[in-house]
Amino acid sequence: GSLTTPPEILLAGYSRVVERPCLLLTKHKLERDGMSNQLTLVEDTGLGHRLWLREGEEVLSTAELPNGPNNNGGALRRRANIAVASQYRVMILSAEGSLSIVAELDARLTCASLSPLGSHCVAFCASGDGRTSRVMYLSTLESGEEGSRGVLA
Repeated sequence: GSLTTPPEILLAGYSRVVERPCLLLTKHKLERDGMSNQLTLVEDTGLGHRLWLREGEEVLSTAELPNGPNNNGGALRRRANIAVASQYRVMILSAEGSLSIVAELDARLTCASLSPLGSHCVAFCASGDGRTSRVMYLSTLESGEEGSRGVLA
């Protein structure tokens, strides 16, 4: 069968030119060898999408959220949202058109795991006061500028 969406790889890196960390969503394509029927992942010609992070920020964890309808309840998105956690914050990124932050919460993670809660929400353990760890969520639904958030437990 044919692939409707080419595979993409999210890389965390550092630009020596800009002197800042960034996330890079690369564009790749699969090529099939006619003789062996083997698939090879080949970098495509575009530069991909880049998102600059805060100075000194390091990515601790990422999770692709299940693909689902857009926020208006319409057709399936072309690309799934991506949850990213660093030592400073948790973000939900959209790769539709460009790599952009659609929801964000400053938080200190007490565990690096991110757990998808559907296509628009992620759960994580964090501490707001530096002492008490709570299970929290961040969502792109019913969002203000930074998304909706709350405590699960």
